[in-house]
Formats: sequence, structure tokens, C-alpha cells
Amino acid sequence: MDDEQPPSKIVTFDVGGKVFKVTRSLIEKHEGSMLSRLVSDTWNNDPNEPVFVDRDSDIFAQVLNYLRHGSVVLPATVQKDMFVRDLDFYGIVPEEGSVKSDSEGWAKQVEARNSRIRELEKESTELELEKNIEAFALYCTTTFLNEGGSGEGVDVQSLQKF
Repeated sequence: MDDEQPPSKIVTFDVGGKVFKVTRSLIEKHEGSMLSRLVSDTWNNDPNEPVFVDRDSDIFAQVLNYLRHGSVVLPATVQKDMFVRDLDFYGIVPEEGSVKSDSEGWAKQVEARNSRIRELEKESTELELEKNIEAFALYCTTTFLNEGGSGEGVDVQSLQKF
């Protein structure tokens, strides 16, 4: 009688004292990674025991997100260089542009807001200029009509205030 049980569909990792449960299929999709080797029959004698990994659990949570989605936006609590270092440790090569930090998104939002502020300031200046042109046109028209339509007697100095 054979006592061996088929491997569970769930793999349990103990990373830095925090337990993670993940589907075996997710890990096996990344064949050749350290994680797939750790859960393989060659390295894991007891598939029902958690696989201990002496790494940062907060970063590992993001590694799992990366494996699930193929990209990740890191929270402010996880530094991008530390995350990329751990990807390397696990034998995972990130695609170009697939790892972003929360602060990168924040910087883009700030730049977008600053750009919008500059646009509004420009529009405000244009509206102010338009208002001054309308006032000047009204002044000229009023002066012209007050002078009987001849334009004589228009005080050029008074036009300079516009």
C-alpha cells in the first residue's frame, strides 16, 4: 500500500512568519522559478507542510500579486528596488514597465494637476485680455459716439490706461 498522497491544490508558504496560501497552479505557471522548485517533489518532501522562506512577507505578498497579474503597482510601504531584488531572488524576470510604485502614480497625478493649473492660468490670462479688449472697444465706441462720430477730441493719453 502506498502512503503517498497527491500534492494539494493549495501550497502554503511561511514567509517571515506570515502564512500565505496560494494555488499550486499559479506557482507552477512560473516553471523554473525558485518558488516552483520549492514546491516540487524534488525539494518538498511533505506537500502538506508550509514551505518556509526567510524573506520579507510584505514584499512576498506583492510578488504573489505580480505572479497573478503580470504587473504590480507597489504600495508606498514596499520600495521598488527591494521588490525587484526579491523577484531576482525568486528567479522571476519582470517585463519592462510591469513594476510601478505608488509614488510613481502619485508623481504623475501631481504633474497632471500642475499641468491643468497652468492651462487654467493661461485661460484666465486670455479671458482677462479679452475683457480688456472689450472694455477698450466699448470706450472707443462711446468716445466716438460722444464726439458726434467724428473721432476728433479723443484723448490719446486716456487710451493708454487700457
